Amino acid sequence: MDVIFDPIGNAMILREIISDPTRKYTFWNFSVQLDAANLHFMNLEGLADGSLILTARIRSSACAVRGSMMSVKEKISGFAPPRLQSKLYNDLYLCDWPRQTLQLFLPEERLVEWKTVALILKSFGRITADQWSDMVWMKDRPSVAGLNWRAIERDIKIYKNRLAELKAKGKQKYATGKENDITLLQQDSAIA
Repeated sequence: MDVIFDPIGNAMILREIISDPTRKYTFWNFSVQLDAANLHFMNLEGLADGSLILTARIRSSACAVRGSMMSVKEKISGFAPPRLQSKLYNDLYLCDWPRQTLQLFLPEERLVEWKTVALILKSFGRITADQWSDMVWMKDRPSVAGLNWRAIERDIKIYKNRLAELKAKGKQKYATGKENDITLLQQDSAIA
């Protein structure tokens, strides 16, 4: 099974290629496209060996009615039976569960470390194009081992809240200072 990330279309495509053992040069290619709008990004974690685990929940509206919100493509090469046994087709597309959680293991040998991380995050709309560019061209990159994107987003949110509080306090002091200046000017004019 392969996974393809589309940062422009904000989508993830799962693809399974099944060869027919009884016929030479015959295979069945089945792919399911899941748009980021139909997925809830949960986390992207880096394992000690440099591999990644992506966790995403498929929204209930996309799960119901046999994957009605999923784009499906099939390609049959050669003369093959209509359907070979496909886990992607049977367990994901045909499943009518109200909620599904996907956990994808991305092995280290198939990754380009932070470029892959940036590609995944951009595909899910978690980073902007500028942030994607910064991650792709980053120098002296640390390893992706130990990455926990959910924790990073939580820390960024805390930092932004603190920054907003500091800005609000700074504006409040500035406004108070202006009011005091006006009061002093009024007192000066009353004295004169």
